[in-house]
Amino acid sequence: MYRLADACRQRGLDALQLAPTRVRVSPPEAAHPEMTEIITLKADEDGRLFFHWSWDEKICPADDLEWAAHVIKNVVAPEATT
Repeated sequence: MYRLADACRQRGLDALQLAPTRVRVSPPEAAHPEMTEIITLKADEDGRLFFHWSWDEKICPADDLEWAAHVIKNVVAPEATT
């Protein structure tokens, strides 16, 4: 999860690893604190790891950090996405 937090920070988001399987991601400088998300890492029924939104929907496989960070930015800071 530290790698996901780092990928999100590289995109200008605030990201903090809360636990081994959780990262809090928010817009830069809490521009919109209501857009803060807790991203979790969970295994599916086959044991593959996926990132999940706080509402338990899958984002993408955990080995696709770049895509995960892109999608997370589109949700928590859509106005900052280019």
